[in-house]
Amino acid sequence: MGHGNGTELAGGPPGSKFVNSYMPSTLIREFVLAQNAWPNWLMRKVALWACYTDSFYESTAEGTIPSWQKAFGIRNTHQQTTSMITKNVGLFFSGELPQGGYSGTLGGTSVEAAVDFDDLWVNGPNPVPGSCDPTYAFSWVLNVTEGLSPEILKGKPLWIGFGYLPYSGVYDGELITNNVSHIKR
Repeated sequence: MGHGNGTELAGGPPGSKFVNSYMPSTLIREFVLAQNAWPNWLMRKVALWACYTDSFYESTAEGTIPSWQKAFGIRNTHQQTTSMITKNVGLFFSGELPQGGYSGTLGGTSVEAAVDFDDLWVNGPNPVPGSCDPTYAFSWVLNVTEGLSPEILKGKPLWIGFGYLPYSGVYDGELITNNVSHIKR
């Protein structure tokens, strides 16, 4: 989380509590590629809570700087829903994401909305001990989070990839074949 655009994340002014360093998408792409022994390795889930992290282009600057989606290895939605491939998904914002003034279960800031989002994805709608359910679809989680904190809609959230992806990887074999029968949505 920090200030962002289609290819960079950076912090606020000196002394701020925001991310106070700079990170380009090229660095992330290098990190993602360096972590694998296989050429098709990718991140399973990404939620980049910063302004303008969605890019219409797979790469910018004549192909030399990858978009965040490409840097993290998020394949486009059409490719994932029509192909028998390993699934992944990412949340990006094509507008200005408000930093504060949120409602929601925790209220307050976009950080707390992000916590609600992750909590719902991991635990499902009933996060009491013994009843957590990590089989809810990523797209369902975003819809519920938008209902809890409608302020994030100002940031124009967009998920890219396989919207049925749950937190649990137990059904990943079925998801390769686009079988979503065990996914709650």
